[in-house]
Amino acid sequence: MHYRTPPGLTPVNPVRSCAAYSYLTHPMQAVPFFETAGTPVQEQSRLLLLSYHFPPSQAVGALRWQKLSHFAAARSWGIDVVTLDPSSQQDADPSRLADLPPGVRVFGIPDAALRIDRVENVVWGWCRPLVSRLRSGNDRGGSSPEIRCQKSAIRSEREERPGLSSRPLLSDF
Repeated sequence: MHYRTPPGLTPVNPVRSCAAYSYLTHPMQAVPFFETAGTPVQEQSRLLLLSYHFPPSQAVGALRWQKLSHFAAARSWGIDVVTLDPSSQQDADPSRLADLPPGVRVFGIPDAALRIDRVENVVWGWCRPLVSRLRSGNDRGGSSPEIRCQKSAIRSEREERPGLSSRPLLSDF
């Protein structure tokens, strides 16, 4: 592809100017955390599966992909799976990997917390003592004894005067 450079500017190689150039010249080698040896045909024909749930996860979605991988292997397809890293899974069961067919490579990606989740955790850490202090000042009902006395006085006044509205008041809550 030919690029024209405006007068007065030096020509730039478009491949070298893109951010992915370093990945093209220095590719990173991904290493699977699980791999079963496959046939040469499976090495040529491969499926790429991106799924949050795949064995060793015990989720039902992982079981579906585990069973589907048997059908792909029966048709001479190898499978490369990109899924959640087992260290990030709470319910990892390594025995589920033993049931995978030949030609399966499983790559794991750690579950990173979002920046907004980290901010929320920090803010909640600051607010938690304040909230617990406010709650400890109140008893079970969530209101102070003075407010409960006012509520009971209003209720008793309403019972004594039948002409008052029987609708619940805001102070009843």
